[in-house]
Amino acid sequence: MQRRFLDAMAIVQRWGKPDYFVTMTCNPYWEEITIELLPGQLPQDRPDLVARVYRAKQRSMMDLLIKGKHFGEVAAYVHVTKFQK
Repeated sequence: MQRRFLDAMAIVQRWGKPDYFVTMTCNPYWEEITIELLPGQLPQDRPDLVARVYRAKQRSMMDLLIKGKHFGEVAAYVHVTKFQK
């Protein structure tokens, strides 16, 4: 925990306070997940599939925000992915 705090402080010191804080949550019942499940399977039976679909959607969102300059020019960004049990 201490390491993350120091990393965040270094980022703020170099780039200033963040302008945006964006949160993205995975829906295990996204169509891209459910159509790939075998009969009788639930999303929790295929964490690999859920993680791959989430990562693809995350990349798409990051491209929109950063490369697409949806909120303007991006000087720096940080992202963290957390998994729940």
